[in-house]
Amino acid sequence: MGPPIAQYYKASLQERGGAQAVTTQIFDTNETDLFSYITNVKAPAEPDAIIDAANTQNAITLTEQCAR
Repeated sequence: MGPPIAQYYKASLQERGGAQAVTTQIFDTNETDLFSYITNVKAPAEPDAIIDAANTQNAITLTEQCAR
């Protein structure tokens, strides 16, 4: 198995846009409560954007929980 897609996103951000990834959070696809991951991203760094590389259902769950 190759490297996680998150590594490609991080490299692409740095190479093309000069953006900096402040953290990478990897969760199990069976998890439904993602608030701890959201907190780990938002609290320390207050990022301008969050990039989500997930299957459709996990992306929906993450987006809904980020909006709360």
